[in-house]
Formats: sequence, structure tokens, C-alpha cells
Amino acid sequence: MKIGYTYFSYWFYFVLYGGLVFFFVLIALTINVDIVLLVISVYLVLFAVLLLILAYVPVQIDAQESSMSIKILFNTTLIKYSDITQIKLERVFAKAVIRGDQDHYNEILTIDTKDGRNLVYRHRLEIDHEKLLQDPDDLKHQFDNGEFAQLKAFIEGKMA
Repeated sequence: MKIGYTYFSYWFYFVLYGGLVFFFVLIALTINVDIVLLVISVYLVLFAVLLLILAYVPVQIDAQESSMSIKILFNTTLIKYSDITQIKLERVFAKAVIRGDQDHYNEILTIDTKDGRNLVYRHRLEIDHEKLLQDPDDLKHQFDNGEFAQLKAFIEGKMA
């Protein structure tokens, strides 16, 4: 079972505001105009690339027969089902933080392992609002058919 998605990293705002402060300090401290243009050009390109990566962090979860691999950006974590002590799924309602965003539900998958690791993964749950308007009880059905809910059921089936 494979799941691929992107998520918005909370580090985005830290990098954004910290980078802007650093940018203005850099301009204030630089005297030579030629050096300023070169440094600003390189800085702005690197800054934009970093912000794009943090806004759309790629996650790939591949659950196989005896283990699962989770790849986030360039880091891959391999977890054997025999090493999992507990797997928990929560759904949390999140209010819109920035303009243009909408209120939504997040699925939070928590995996505890025998070696003491506590791995937490977050995924935005896509809700079909048209079906919800027709039948408000359909929300539970959509929760049960979420990608992380299916992944949790798959892993628990393999752990048994």
C-alpha cells in the first residue's frame, strides 16, 4: 500500500520571517553596491527555493508485507511491523491560519516502536462536502476511508 502526499511545514513561517530580518540586516551592513547585488540575488534564489520546499514537503509511505518505509524529503525511515508497539490514529479539526486556506481535518498517525521512537505523521483529510450536505452522518464514513485509516488497518492486519 502506497501513500504519497505533501504537507505544509510549520518551519515555513520561522524561515520566512527570520529570512526577511536577515535580508534587511544584510542590506544594512553591506557597503559595496556590486557585492550587494550579487549577494541579494543569490540569497533571494536560495530563499525562494527553501520556502517552496517547506510549503510542499513531499512524503511517501510504502507499506509492504513485513515492514514500511517512510520517505520525507531526503530522509527514509524503515519500520518493521514486529518493532511496532502501538499505532494510534487521531483526527483533529484545524482552523484556517492564513488567508485563502479553509478549515479542515488533519489525520495524525502516531507509531510507537520497541526502541522508544515516537513517530508522528500528519496528513490533511480531504472531505467531500457535497456528500456531507446530503447526509451529515457520512463524516464518520469518510473518516474511516481516509488514507491513514486504511494504512492503520493494513498495518494492524500485518502485525497480527
